Amino acid sequence: MVIDTSALLCLLFGEPKAAWVAEQLSNSKTKIIMSQVNVCEALLLAAERRNIPGEILLDEIKKMNIEIVNLHPSEMILVADARRKFPINFGDCFVYALAKSRNLKLLAIDQDFSKVDCEVLLS
Repeated sequence: MVIDTSALLCLLFGEPKAAWVAEQLSNSKTKIIMSQVNVCEALLLAAERRNIPGEILLDEIKKMNIEIVNLHPSEMILVADARRKFPINFGDCFVYALAKSRNLKLLAIDQDFSKVDCEVLLS
């Protein structure tokens, strides 16, 4: 499963859909992954919104057994194609590319993902 920044922060910030996100993660039969770009995005947003230091967020990601991955060159092409094809932001393109190329579910709370052509778990 590929976790989007929105879902990760929802869970870590204890937002209203956090229980749903936690349930999806616990029900996953595959490894949970996140791109380096989306981890950086999460670090930035956690610092801006909650003044959470990056080291603390990285520790939380590690505790959740989320593997931080690099993109393969073919996935980089999917990122660029997704930006032109779907109404999603640049960061979301990385989540999409990982899910699409690796045939994994995409976990998000961002409704923009409702229009992509891969399996998405949306609250």
